[in-house]
Amino acid sequence: MIALLALGVGSSASGAISLAFPVDSVFAGPTRLNLGNSLTFDFTVDGTGNVTVNATTTSANADSIATVNGWDGSAGTVSDAALFGTSFTLTVAGERRNDAGTVFDAVGISGDGLQSGGTIGIFGQNASVIDGATLPNGNIERIVFSLSSGAVAATLDEFTFTGNGNSDPTVTSDSTSVNYFNNGVGAVNTSADGLSFASGGFLRFEVLDEEGAGDPAEGYRLNSLTFDITSVPEPSSALLSGLALVGLMMRRRR
Repeated sequence: MIALLALGVGSSASGAISLAFPVDSVFAGPTRLNLGNSLTFDFTVDGTGNVTVNATTTSANADSIATVNGWDGSAGTVSDAALFGTSFTLTVAGERRNDAGTVFDAVGISGDGLQSGGTIGIFGQNASVIDGATLPNGNIERIVFSLSSGAVAATLDEFTFTGNGNSDPTVTSDSTSVNYFNNGVGAVNTSADGLSFASGGFLRFEVLDEEGAGDPAEGYRLNSLTFDITSVPEPSSALLSGLALVGLMMRRRR
C-alpha cells in the first residue's frame, strides 16, 4: 500500500520569471499615468519552457493601455517539463487603508517614467510612490500580487526599487513578513526570506506605520520583480487509486 501511494507523489518544477514596469519619460510627475486599480499578467509556457507574458490594465486611457501592452513578451524560461504547455495568471491590485482602519479601498496604480526607466506606485500621499504611513490618519498604501489561476506557487527572489537612503520597504506574504530597512535604491535579494504564495495567497509591497514615524520621505517606487515558479503537483491517478484502496480496506475492517 505504501509503495502504491508513493507512486502518486509528484516532484516540484521550478523556473524564474521577471517583470519590469518601463514607462516613457514623458509620463512623469504631473503627467504620470493612472494604470487603473488592477493589472493582469497572463503567463504562457510553451512546449520547450519559454515563458511569455500578456499584460492588461483596467484603465481606459490610451496611453496607459499602450504602456502596459509594452510589457508583453518574453518573461523567462523554465527547465522542468512539468511546466511545459501550462499557463498561470498573476493579478496586481492597488489598495489604500481607509483612515487607519481595517478596510482597504481599491486605488489607482501609478506609472511614472521619471526614474530608472519606469516605476509603479500608488496614487495618494505621493502619487508616484508606495507610502502613506506618515499621513495623519495612517492611510498606508500597498500593491498586492496574487496568483489567480494555474497550478503553481511563486517565491520572490529579488525586487528592485527607487527611493532614498531611508526607504523602508515591507514585503508580506500570507505566511511571512520582512522589513527591508534603509535600503535606499537598488536590488534586494529575497531568495532566502520565504516570501512565497500560491493560489489564494498574496504578496504585498507596503510601508507600515511604525516605519514611517518621523521619516516623511520613506516611500519607494517599484521597478521590477523576479519570481521562482514552482509547479504544484495535482494528485495522480495512482495516488487516487491508493486512497480508494485505503478507504476500501478501512470499510472492510469495520
